[in-house]
Amino acid sequence: MNNLSLRTSFMATAALLLLLVVVANLWITNTLVNDGRLSAQEALMRHAAERSQQALRLNPDAELLNTENLHVYRGWHSLPPTVRLITGNQRPDDTLTMLLNDTEDPRIGALMRYPVDGDKDLYVHLYFDPQLLGSNLGSGRLLWTQLLLNLTTFVLILLIGWFLSAQVLKPIRAMSRQLRYLNWHDLDLGQPPRLRYRELQTVYDALFSSVSQLKQQQQKEAQFLRYASHELRSPIAVMQSSLELEQRRHGELTPPLQRAQDASEEMQAVVDTLLWLGRTDHLNMTAEPIRLDQLVQTTVASHQRIVSPRVSLRCHTSPYTLTAIRPPVQILLNNLLRNSLEHGSGEIQLRQKDNRITLSNGIAANNQQGFGLGLMLVQQLAGQFGWHYHVRSEAGIHHVEVRF
Repeated sequence: MNNLSLRTSFMATAALLLLLVVVANLWITNTLVNDGRLSAQEALMRHAAERSQQALRLNPDAELLNTENLHVYRGWHSLPPTVRLITGNQRPDDTLTMLLNDTEDPRIGALMRYPVDGDKDLYVHLYFDPQLLGSNLGSGRLLWTQLLLNLTTFVLILLIGWFLSAQVLKPIRAMSRQLRYLNWHDLDLGQPPRLRYRELQTVYDALFSSVSQLKQQQQKEAQFLRYASHELRSPIAVMQSSLELEQRRHGELTPPLQRAQDASEEMQAVVDTLLWLGRTDHLNMTAEPIRLDQLVQTTVASHQRIVSPRVSLRCHTSPYTLTAIRPPVQILLNNLLRNSLEHGSGEIQLRQKDNRITLSNGIAANNQQGFGLGLMLVQQLAGQFGWHYHVRSEAGIHHVEVRF
């Protein structure tokens, strides 16, 4: 249901309602037409009874009205047997009733009882063509004509509704396309358009305001990352220079100084990642061919020094040339590997095949801090450059996959 089109839903609902209206209109019209025709026949019979009554008042022996299809009789017993069959040989109880019944005659017979002064009521018998009653008892030509007119109206209304819905949904589709192709790094929507419909204008203004606020927050975040990263680079550089100088003097660092050097390198990796996350000009930078397998091997070799006795590192690569910006690829590999060495246990498997990097390691039993800041930065960096990033844990093994 999530993929249901608003326009399709609107048109389906309108079509259903119109169809119900057409059916109801046909039924009501047909009923009213038939009732009107029956009333006309009834009025004709009553008029004939009234004329006959007036003639009898002037002359009791006057001849009653008798035509080809209309006969007036005085008294029940004067009715022919075929006419009595209309009411099943039973006198009508009501004083004014029209009873219809199919007889051997192809025409329809109607019988009306009309009370008069005296002991003999007047009975009016009428024959008429069943086509006069329309589709219920006749050919239904009028019904088909009306059905055709209603269906034509139905189609025209649907076409008009389709056109109007296209006009209403046009700005919504324009907004959808604008959001779909929006560059989420600069969040530039341009100037908000002026829409014809007030409700859509309200929605677009609210959306434009939200995106503008998001853009301001993004700019503040990027500014903070650049400022903090630049401020951190100086003390880290001083720390690393001092440790290098100490290593030159004594040839080898003591364990406390070695841990300080490892921490400074880790801080340097975090700072470099933050700097790249805060940059907005990477889209204008030129990609270059990178031997991904050689870069992976170099990264593994640079981290051999910090491999602890509780883990073993295995690396499998295959020749592949990747076209990308080198620094973020290097930063991503450094963060992945360092995070795994610091928070994993057992055997660490690093595999590179074509443009895919997979890293698997055991989960340390005493790991209470998750998998560190490195994976969070990797996820954000991959999202910034449009790389595929996926992480999962199963059976005590942590898996990370990146596709460039």
